[in-house]
Amino acid sequence: MAWKIIATLLPLIFGRLCAQTLSDKELERVRWHYSIEDGFENPDAVYKLDLSNKKLSKFPTEVFLFRNLHVLILANNKIDSIPVDIDRLQALVSLNLMGNKINKIPDNLGNIRSLKYLYLSRNQLHRFPLGMHGLKNLKYLDVSYNYITTYELDWIAKTLPQCSIKF
Repeated sequence: MAWKIIATLLPLIFGRLCAQTLSDKELERVRWHYSIEDGFENPDAVYKLDLSNKKLSKFPTEVFLFRNLHVLILANNKIDSIPVDIDRLQALVSLNLMGNKINKIPDNLGNIRSLKYLYLSRNQLHRFPLGMHGLKNLKYLDVSYNYITTYELDWIAKTLPQCSIKF
């Protein structure tokens, strides 16, 4: 009897915990959200969120409520750090943090295995964390207009040979 209850409840529980992955074509068709509040109406329907040019000084941790978030744009704000638990965004495919004041990337970013596109240009970065080696699906990395040394660029190029790097 108990195993029947577990068998019935497991898909319900598991379905709520796991993010839904969309193909590139499916992702093109879903609507953009332009505010956190807009996303609160139906958090599971937030796949693309654009909070660029909002004068944000902190990374909005409310985005962690959007478990299906695939594309997050926080470009041209005043954000100075990325939260250590950034890896809670396990469905993330594209992260755009261009034009902020970020000087450090947390190691946990490398735990987002789904990440394909990472835009970090025009920040204050000096180095890459060792955890970047986990980004095996990363196709494109933009770190132009930072303070990255040639040594760091060589290291990231060797660590992520599948990735096209703009510097």
